[in-house]
Amino acid sequence: MKKENTEIHLRSGGWCCKFPWRSAIGDPEHFHDFWQIDLCEKGEARLKTGDSSFHLRAGDLVIISPGLKHRFIYPVNQEFRCWSFKFDSTASVSPQIVPVCDDETRKERLVIVDTVGRMCHGFFPENILKRHIDFAISEVFSFAPILESLLSGIVKKWFWERSEEPVREKLTDMINEYVYQRGGEAVSVQEVAEKLGYSAGHLRILVQQSTGRSTKYLIDQARIKIAKDLLLYSDMRVNEVSALMGFADVKYFSRFFRKYTGVVPRDYIRSKRML
Repeated sequence: MKKENTEIHLRSGGWCCKFPWRSAIGDPEHFHDFWQIDLCEKGEARLKTGDSSFHLRAGDLVIISPGLKHRFIYPVNQEFRCWSFKFDSTASVSPQIVPVCDDETRKERLVIVDTVGRMCHGFFPENILKRHIDFAISEVFSFAPILESLLSGIVKKWFWERSEEPVREKLTDMINEYVYQRGGEAVSVQEVAEKLGYSAGHLRILVQQSTGRSTKYLIDQARIKIAKDLLLYSDMRVNEVSALMGFADVKYFSRFFRKYTGVVPRDYIRSKRML
């Protein structure tokens, strides 16, 4: 199925408004057989899936495909509002989630959330909008084709363009290449994500789903590979390799190296030269 021909069909739409509570509240972990898209209008919430956690604010949105376990947690003493839609799609995709919570396109997304809100305020049954606790759902959409068209555009822009399987399979190579380009110096997950065209949160999800590891772990593994090559195949001393790779001192470099190899750099060199 070509993604550009993908259609969506609304099942229901909801209005979520959590009034301030004295303690954090949250949904139990769950998954469903339909797609879901949430558009945050006010306040903050935390989204968890597996070991990953994402901080959502006004203007953020999250798209969840069928079959992915997840839960939302709402903070203490804070009102939270969002619009949520459940829909079916002609596309087939492995369980995954795309949170869009970067600042780069937040202004654009705030306009979209406002537009969706105005539509829903005009067409949702009045009793839905008067409910301000937990979650209210409407299955009556006199304006479904208009909303489906808008949501299709959102899903295409922020799901399909960020969730391509061929790209995901090459993530490790792409991360390694960027670390090599930087000479093995420390780089943040945010830097790598920007280089690859993702938000940091989305990159974490893709890496976790495709490798079972964290993005930080892949970065560190690439740095260790560079360190090993320099120690074995160059004339540089341990302190020179440490400085080249941007470590503050050789002791920190040794601790970093030992964490992933089990030995300090000098013992690593000695063991390899004995083979």
